[in-house]
Amino acid sequence: MTPKDRKVLVRRFTELMVDLVPSFELYKGKSEYIFPSSYYFVHRESERGMAVIVLHIYSKSHRSEFTLGFGWSRLGRLPEVLSAWFALEDAAAGRVHYSDEEYMNRVRMFLGKDTWWHFSSENPSESEANFAAAAQVIREKVVPFVMGALQSATPRAG
Repeated sequence: MTPKDRKVLVRRFTELMVDLVPSFELYKGKSEYIFPSSYYFVHRESERGMAVIVLHIYSKSHRSEFTLGFGWSRLGRLPEVLSAWFALEDAAAGRVHYSDEEYMNRVRMFLGKDTWWHFSSENPSESEANFAAAAQVIREKVVPFVMGALQSATPRAG
């Protein structure tokens, strides 16, 4: 992805999040668990509880695509769980880990496959259609899942 497209994509996705779920704000802090090609949008439910939606940009220059991640933490920090990113069997089986203090996954859990949407500032109609598809997944699947999970489980003592 070109630097220009990355900048436009992040700006456009931030605008989308403000319109869809204004309580999720772009996280501007630092964490060892944030990849350079990822942008976290955080909703703080309480002092320790937070839900996250993650914009992942394909980091190789020959592909201009993005996908979405999501999760939560009840530990007052960004989720520090990496294994779920690669746990295809969890997604395929639709396993729900509401009692986990931290959880992360990608939209493949809802869509049945690892979905990446194309983005190009030179093809705005295709990009907007892909944003609409991502917005639908966020609105109908991701937000109800992370908010329900965050509110449903009692955090473990610790």
